[in-house]
Order: sequence, then C-alpha cells, then structure tokens
Amino acid sequence: MVKYSFILLSLILSLFLASCETVFYAPGPHIYYPPENYGYTPQELYFPSLDGTMLSGWLFPSKNLNKKELIILQFHGNGENMTSHYTSLAWTTKKGFELITFDYRGYGKSEGRLGHKGVIEDAVAVYNIAKKRAVETDQKIILYGQSLGANILLKAIEDFEDTHLIHSIFIEGGFLNHKEMAADVLSRFWLTWPFQWLPYLVISDAYSPDDFYKYFPEDLPLIVIHGDKDRIVPINFGKEIYSLAKPPKQWILAENMQHIQSMHDAKYRQLFLDIVESPPK
Repeated sequence: MVKYSFILLSLILSLFLASCETVFYAPGPHIYYPPENYGYTPQELYFPSLDGTMLSGWLFPSKNLNKKELIILQFHGNGENMTSHYTSLAWTTKKGFELITFDYRGYGKSEGRLGHKGVIEDAVAVYNIAKKRAVETDQKIILYGQSLGANILLKAIEDFEDTHLIHSIFIEGGFLNHKEMAADVLSRFWLTWPFQWLPYLVISDAYSPDDFYKYFPEDLPLIVIHGDKDRIVPINFGKEIYSLAKPPKQWILAENMQHIQSMHDAKYRQLFLDIVESPPK
C-alpha cells in the first residue's frame, strides 16, 4: 500500500505543479521480478508503435502440453512496468494459455515520451502483434486490462480491427474518466479536499473512454472485476463500466480483494478459467 500511496501523492503534487496528462503515469526503471527467478522464460518482443516509437514486450509460451489455443494480452496499470505486472497472469501459462505483456512508451525498455495519445497508439500496436500471432497459430485473444490499462484498453479498442479474433475482454480495477478519477484522489485528503474542482480545469478527458459502449464490438463478452477493498480505484468506477456495457457481460465482485489483486487468489483464478470455458452470452 505504501507504493500505491506514493503514486497517489505524486499525482496530487503534479496536479498542482503542472496541467499535464502525464500525471497518470508512474513508470519505474527496475526489473522488479525477473521471470527466470520464477521458472518462466519469455521471448523478448520489440516492435514499433503506430508512430514508429519502439516498444518492448514479453511473450510467455504455454507451459502445458494441453494448450488452450488462447493468447492473453495484458494491458498493465500505471505503476512500475511489465516486470512486476506480469506476475498476476503468468500462472495462466501453466494452464495452457500464452501470455503477451508489454510496456507503454516511457516504461521499462520502451522508448518515447508518455502521453494519452501515444499510449493508445501503443495499445493498438500490441494488439496487432497479438492478432498476427493468433492468425499464424490459429488462436484467439483474451484482452485483460488492469487499472489504468483498463482505461487505455477501453479507448484503444475503438481502433482495433479484426475483432472476431477476440475471445473476451476482462477489465479489472478500471475507470473511465480521467477528470473524475483525479478529482476522487483529491477528495481523499483533507489538505486537497477543497481542490476537487482542479482536475476539471487542468486534466483533459479527450482520451477518456466514457462512450466505449457506443463502439464496443457487438456480442463480445465483457467481464468486469473489482475488489470490494479497492482504495486506489473505488468500486463505484468499476460499477459504472459494468452499468454502461451492453450484454453479454458479467460482474465479479472480488471479495476482500484490494486493487487488481484477484488474479493472485486461487478462488478468482479458478473463476477466470470457468468464465473462459463458458463466457457470458
């Protein structure tokens, strides 16, 4: 929690110091959990974003001979980089899935400068990488967006092509509107409580996916997961996503779970597997 509190405090200070969209991003420079230390040997990926910015990622092959013919594509949250976030989904490779994770521009080994427009382009670019592999290996894709990554995914999907290759979309600990999220953060501290109006002046919502339900691919299953103990992105933000989404959809209340922690828990891992086998219709 100390880590996330630091991220939130950084957001607050940045709001006062600059009217800049990059306050939503908190990349870290380290290799947090080397995959080889945990029995994983991912293939390194290097590919260009839509504007040519070079990005890095990992492809984790299936570790199970009984392959699922499914690729999970992870869109991670705002803190650190993929070397910490992959840990929430790497277990799926033992169940027969492939996993692709990547870093947005400015994170890890990825080049470039952070900004909403750029990370949306990065999301489209990595989807194109996953799509190419899915076609070559006769697989489908599960999209999994976490925290800020959920926000990015719900915006970027407007520009995804060949969405018939997508099996389902999971959104965990997500939110829609940048201004509302920033205002909520300010409301949590007595010192900044009077300044909840500030984000509505200095934060742009041009890349907020408030109307995702208008362009979301028809008949694509959406599963929204949110921890009832989430203090980073309160549960009302997840409920908003679910309420706006069109069927087929499913709401999962992750009981006693904090921010994007469900996939570290055996109960919700099994629920994920069950839903993949029988998505909402």
